[in-house]
Amino acid sequence: MRAAAGVLAMIMIMLSGCAPGDPTVPPAGRQVTDRGVWALDESTALQLLSIGVTPTHAARNPYTGDLLVDAAYQILGQTGVPLVEPGRIELVAEAAPELIIGTSFPGHVELLPQLEQIAPVQLIDDNAAWADQLGTLAAVTGHEEQAAALIGRLRADIGSLAARLEATPHAGAVVSVLSACGQQVCAYGNVRAFGGLLTELGLRRPPPQQDRGNEWGYREVSYELVSEHRGEVNLSLVGSVNRGGRPLLGHPMFDTSGLVGAEVDFNAWYGAGPLNVSWMLADLEAVLLEDGPTMTVEDGVRLWQRMLSRRSGG
Repeated sequence: MRAAAGVLAMIMIMLSGCAPGDPTVPPAGRQVTDRGVWALDESTALQLLSIGVTPTHAARNPYTGDLLVDAAYQILGQTGVPLVEPGRIELVAEAAPELIIGTSFPGHVELLPQLEQIAPVQLIDDNAAWADQLGTLAAVTGHEEQAAALIGRLRADIGSLAARLEATPHAGAVVSVLSACGQQVCAYGNVRAFGGLLTELGLRRPPPQQDRGNEWGYREVSYELVSEHRGEVNLSLVGSVNRGGRPLLGHPMFDTSGLVGAEVDFNAWYGAGPLNVSWMLADLEAVLLEDGPTMTVEDGVRLWQRMLSRRSGG
């Protein structure tokens, strides 16, 4: 309980001192509500559910092919949250929500003036640390205690895996995170949530991946230069990001012979919700400790159910 209280204090400190006018920052004096909340994307809807807030609707992801998105659709369906097409302002207006929340995707930012005519809008900076994102959601919905407890449990899970890794040959391993992106390769920096997670686990990144990357957290590199991104562990993100590109692992210009390599879901590793964090931990446990398969849609739904069970003390 003391740990949860400490995390709660961290949330409130984090939210202070933010610049006014930033749509990703809760304005001072805004009425806090957990009722009538419209989620602009399925990722935000899952984060809200994780702290006990049920949105009235959630917009679908505009892309297909990612396992975590498919798991999210199943979870939202089981919870009774209707899925709607993204960007349909008229649907939002018809629902007359009390609060609109979503990730700070460019499409959402473009809709901001219209959305603000309907209800207060809170956009979440998707490059922020996963705990900071959850803290923002907690602040605008009044669910700080639930968020603090969840953050505490996830940090305990991270600490547990870090301790287990420390006793293996993979302690301090260099982990490369890449994906085929059409005719190029996307090399991911440290700004996305997984960057901080790998650091907390005592793992390192190849030198070219130790910065933030571009505004989306990656840089495109040619196959001629991809060998510079090789690590002791090589994770290839697969799904919507690949845009028809050839699988990276096994590519003749990216030789990982004698090294660890695995394909993992793009959306799970690019996002920052509680399910993303648990999914990434499960992938790393499978790859580094069990030499087993990485997560599937069914695994993701079961992981979510375990998360809810822990929240209720089951």
